Amino acid sequence: MRPSGPAGEQFRHPDDVERLMSNADMKSVYRLVWQRTVASQMTDATGETVSVRMGAVLASGRDAEMGTSGTVITHPGFRLAYVEETEESDDDEQQRQLPAMAEGDVLAVGDVTAEGHSTQPPARFTEASLIKRLEELGVGRPSTYASIMNTILDRGYVWKKGTALVPTWTAFAVVKLMEERFGDLVDYAFTARMEDDLDAIANGDKEMVPWLSKFYWGTDGPIPPGGPQGGGSGLHAMVENLPGLDVRELNAFAIGVDADGVAVEARSGKYGPFVSRGTDTAPVPEDLPPDELTLDKALELLSAPREGRVLGTDPDTGMEVYAKAGRFGPYVQLGAMEEGSKVKPPTSSLFNRMALDTITLDDALALLSLPRVVGVDPADGGEVIALNGRYGPYLQKTLADGSSDSRSLDDEDQLLTIDMAGVAEAFAQPKRRRGQAAPKPPLKELGVDPVSGKPMVVKEGRWGPYVTDGETNASLRTGDDPETLTDERASELLGDRRSRGPAKKGGRKKAAKKTARKSAARKAPARRRPGRLLPRRRPRRLPPRRQRPGRPRLQRRPMTQRRVMATPTADPDCYRQVVGQRAAREFLATQAADPVNAYMLVGPPGSGKLDLALAFAADVVCAHADPAERDRICDLVLRNMFADVIVQGAEGARVRRPEAEVLTAEAFRKPTEGAVKVIIGVGFDTITDEAAALLLKTIEEPGPSVVFVLLAENVPADLVTIASRCVRVDIPALSADEISEALFADPELAALPTAQLERAAAGAVGDLRRARVLATDERFAVRLDTWAAVPSRLDGTGATVRRLVAELMSMMDEAWEPIEVVLAAETAAADAEAEQYGSRRESRTDEKARHARIKRRFYNGELQAGFGVLARCYRDAVLAGTMTAVGASDAVDAMSRLSSVLVRNPNHKLQLQALFLKLPPLSSR
Repeated sequence: MRPSGPAGEQFRHPDDVERLMSNADMKSVYRLVWQRTVASQMTDATGETVSVRMGAVLASGRDAEMGTSGTVITHPGFRLAYVEETEESDDDEQQRQLPAMAEGDVLAVGDVTAEGHSTQPPARFTEASLIKRLEELGVGRPSTYASIMNTILDRGYVWKKGTALVPTWTAFAVVKLMEERFGDLVDYAFTARMEDDLDAIANGDKEMVPWLSKFYWGTDGPIPPGGPQGGGSGLHAMVENLPGLDVRELNAFAIGVDADGVAVEARSGKYGPFVSRGTDTAPVPEDLPPDELTLDKALELLSAPREGRVLGTDPDTGMEVYAKAGRFGPYVQLGAMEEGSKVKPPTSSLFNRMALDTITLDDALALLSLPRVVGVDPADGGEVIALNGRYGPYLQKTLADGSSDSRSLDDEDQLLTIDMAGVAEAFAQPKRRRGQAAPKPPLKELGVDPVSGKPMVVKEGRWGPYVTDGETNASLRTGDDPETLTDERASELLGDRRSRGPAKKGGRKKAAKKTARKSAARKAPARRRPGRLLPRRRPRRLPPRRQRPGRPRLQRRPMTQRRVMATPTADPDCYRQVVGQRAAREFLATQAADPVNAYMLVGPPGSGKLDLALAFAADVVCAHADPAERDRICDLVLRNMFADVIVQGAEGARVRRPEAEVLTAEAFRKPTEGAVKVIIGVGFDTITDEAAALLLKTIEEPGPSVVFVLLAENVPADLVTIASRCVRVDIPALSADEISEALFADPELAALPTAQLERAAAGAVGDLRRARVLATDERFAVRLDTWAAVPSRLDGTGATVRRLVAELMSMMDEAWEPIEVVLAAETAAADAEAEQYGSRRESRTDEKARHARIKRRFYNGELQAGFGVLARCYRDAVLAGTMTAVGASDAVDAMSRLSSVLVRNPNHKLQLQALFLKLPPLSSR
C-alpha cells in the first residue's frame, strides 16, 4: 500500500471513515492498515534498558530495597503511530516501559510483590546414576564398575538409604587425604593420561623402565638402588611422607561455632562418627546422613548428658536408674559401669510410645523387669516368659523336653500386663506371622446348605466377600449384598461354583526319567531348573590371554559387526518347537557358528522368547559339537536338560543380586560336555540397579566359551547400559494364524472343537500361553458373545453403561478365579516354607507385586480380546450399511486410545464406562 491515494489524495484518518462502516471488523482492519502504513514511514524508536533500585523505610523502622527493570523510551519514533500489543510478562523485562528517572527522584509505589527463589539440591547418586557419571568422566571402564560399587559399600564409604548412596564421614576423610596428598592420582584425567602412556609403551614410542621410574621415584632413568638421591616427587615420596600426617586435622570437618565462639566439628572415629566441641564429644547416630548434621543438631547431641539422665533409685538394689541415648536407640540402665569391670549393667530399650525426656522412674523399673516370667501353663507344665525381641513383643513357652513355642503380641504394653488367662488365649490362637492380622469374624451366618449339609457363612476375603460352607467357596456377584444375602442365593452361588469343577492347577509336566550316561572322567551334573539358585561359589577368573588346554575358544566377532551368512550352519531342526518368528529364527541361525558375547531378545509376553532362546542355544552348542552327537544334544537342550545351557530367572518379582551372582559364577565355569556354554537370563526387564551393576562387566567380558542370551519384555532405563553390550533381536507378538496353527498341532488340544481353538487364537492378543488357557475355558465363548452384544444394547444412558460394565467385570472376575486359586496355593506353600525354615524365598511385597502384575495382564488381555470383538461389530455394521464409516472409525479410535492406556495400570471399570459412553449404538447413522 502507498501512503497516499491517487492524484496525491491522502488516506483518510480512521476516525473519519468509521461512520461509513457498519461492520466492527472492517473498522479494526482499516485502523490497523492505516497505523502500519503510517508507522512504516516514520523513524525508528530509540531507548535504553535500565534497572532501578529504590530504598524506603518501613513502618517498623526496617530498611527495605525494591527494584524493577524495564525500558525508558528516549525517542518514540514510529511508536507514536503504531505499537504492537503484547502480553506483558514479568520474565520479559525489556517489554516493561518505565518513565525517565534520575537518581534521587521520589517515586510513589503502587504495588510491591515479594519474590522468593528456592532451589532443590541435586539428587543423591544411585548405583546406576553413579555408573553413568563414571562413563561421562571416562573413569574406569564397564568391566570395573561392579567392583567399584562393591568396594565403596564394603569399605564403608557409602551406605544405602533405599536405592540412594549416602556418603559417610569416613568417605569425606579419605577424599580429603587423597586430594591433599595424592592430588595428581585422583585427577579425573589421570587414567586417560596413563592409558595414553601405556599405549605409547606398547607401540614402542616410550620405554617401560624409565616411565615406571618417573612414576614411582619421580625421576627419569633406571631405578637406582635405594631410590634416587635427594628424594623425588613420585609415588614413593608421597607414601614416605604419610607418617608425618596430622590425622586429627585431616579427620576434622567444621560444622559451625556455638554462642561462645567455640568451634563445633564432626569427626570419624574408631567407634563411629562423633561431634566435638573442645574436649566435649558426643556420638552421632549411624543413620544420620552428614548433610543433616547441622549446628543445631550437633549442639543438641553435645547437650545430652554423657551418663544419661538420672531418673531415681531402684528401691530393691539401691542403684541409680539412668535414661540414655545410644547408637541403637534410647534405653534405660540400672547402675553405672564400674571402671575395670567387664560386667555390664542391666539395660532395656524404650517402648515405641516412650520418649527419653519424659520417661519416669516407674516406667524405667517396669522396662528393667523384662524379660518377665508370667507363670507356668498347667496344661503342659511349660514356663511362659514375656520378651521384647528384635521384631516386637512375644511370648515364649519352654516345655519339659526342651522344645519351645511362641506367640506374637500386638502391643508392647502387654509384656507388663498379660496374665496366664491372656497367655492361654494367645496360645489357643493359631500361630501367625509378624504383622499378619488376626482372622476376621464372619460377616453373616446363614442356614445349612442343602447339598453339603453344612452351615453357610459370608466372609470377607482378599478379593472381596464370599460365601462358604467349609468345603466350597463362591465369590459374591455384582449386586449381591452380604447384609441381605438369603440362604437360597448362597446355595445357588455354591451350586454354580461346584458345577464348574475344581480349579485346574498349572505346572510343568514331569520329564521322563533319563538314564545317566556313564563316563570315566566325570559325572554329569544334575539338571538345573529355571530360577533355581546354584551353590554360591567364588567365580574362578580365567587368565585373560591364555588358551585353556583341551578347550576350543570361540572366535567372536565385534558386536558392531553384523555379518549375515548365506545359510545356517547348524541343523534347522533345533528350531522345531518355535512358533512363528521367522525373521528372528533366520537371523539367529546365521549367528550360531560365530556368535558374539551377548544377545537380547525383546518382545511381549507369550511371543515365544524362551523357546527361541533354547533353540538358538541348541544351534550354538550343536555347531561346535561332534556331528554324531547333534541330534542328542539338540533334544536335551530343547527340553532344558543339557548341562551347558543354563536358564536362570528371578526368584521373586525382580532379578536381584543373588541371581546375578549365579550368572557371574556360571559365566566363568568351563563347559561340562561340549566346547560352548549358553546362559539364558529370563525377565531381565525387571533387573535391579545393584544386579545390573554386578552383571555389566560379566556380560561385556564373559568367559572365552560363554554366550549370553537375555530375555526382556522391554528395555527400561535400568537396562540401557547392559542392552548396549548386546545384539538386540526384536520378537513381535504372534499373529492369530500362527497361534491357531500351534493350537491345532498340540496333541493335548486336538480333541477340542475347531471353532473353540480358532476363537482362543483370536482372543489371545498375540500371547500363545493365554491362547492355551482360553482353549480350555468353556466360558470364553460366552464372554465374547456378551462383548458382541454391547453395541446393540447401548442407548446412550449411564444406567445401561453401568449394567453392561458390571456384567462384563463379573464375568472376567469368574474367569480369574481359577488363576487366583493357583496363586493362593502358591502363597500358602511359601508361608509353609517360611514357617518351617524361618524365611521366604520371595518377600511378601515382591509376591504381591508379581501377583498384581499377573492379574493386570489377565484383565488387559480380556479387554484387548473384547475390543477386537467390538471392532469387528462396527466393521460389519459399516459393510451392512447400518452405520457410517465415520462413526465406526471414531469408535475404533476410542478403543485404540484405551488400549494404549492399559499399560499404565488404570481402573478397568472406570475406563470401560468412559469408553461405552463414547461408543455409538449400532442403530445410529
